Amino acid sequence: MQGELVATTTADGQTLHGCLVAPSSPRLAVLALHDLYGNFYALPDLADLAAGLANAGGALLAANTRDHDGVASLSTATLQFPDANQSPPELLDAAGLDIAAWLGFLQAHGLTRILLLGQGLGACKVAAYTESQADQRLAGLALLSPPDHAALVSQLGQRLDEALAWALLMLEAGQADELIRLEGIGPLSARTIRDLFGLRGVFNRFDYADRAHDWGWLARIRVPLLVLHTEADRLSRPAPDALALIARHATAAPSVATHVVSAEAMATTIVEWVRAI
Repeated sequence: MQGELVATTTADGQTLHGCLVAPSSPRLAVLALHDLYGNFYALPDLADLAAGLANAGGALLAANTRDHDGVASLSTATLQFPDANQSPPELLDAAGLDIAAWLGFLQAHGLTRILLLGQGLGACKVAAYTESQADQRLAGLALLSPPDHAALVSQLGQRLDEALAWALLMLEAGQADELIRLEGIGPLSARTIRDLFGLRGVFNRFDYADRAHDWGWLARIRVPLLVLHTEADRLSRPAPDALALIARHATAAPSVATHVVSAEAMATTIVEWVRAI
């Protein structure tokens, strides 16, 4: 089965591209978002996932968000980036606009039962959208390798502390869109570093090691939930008992499935979950 290159336009005028693979008369669609600096064709096991979903009567839309490949599209910024190695800030607060645009695209193609799937930072984005929106089109939420804040801090250590300190100083000085280089992550704006790594940042959504971590957002997820880690995850290595925290706090979800699997089993596990919905 071949995919179709597709595009949509967000409410603030950004053009995004993706690939739609759909059987005839699909019963639902999976909207899959990539990790930080990724893109729609770099999603893991994309071909196997598309084929498996098609056999289960599902369409797959692997979609870019505006931060794909580390190059954001800015609708209002007038910043200049003379250094070819630099990239504009990611604008995490606009992720909801990207998701809404793709949901609208699928609805326009007759698909109104949609499962959101996000990998890495994409998992944080789809979780935030599902938590905050009472969107009747959403039929499920799959979070693949969501980053664990404790693992991230362990890996970046003092570099992360220094970047956060610089970001807070620049934000106080009104330089939210100025770039900071963080080794191992890439150049990010002061605002994005705060939104990603700060005390209430996106990467704090999952913190398996912190006993006092606030999992309240999970209670606002009201669709079937899948949280899937692989044995090779770089920024999260939760044990099964850590994943039990998800099931414990996702009290409003009709069903909760959590797994730690091999990378080779990821697509199969997702498809089996979709079949059960």
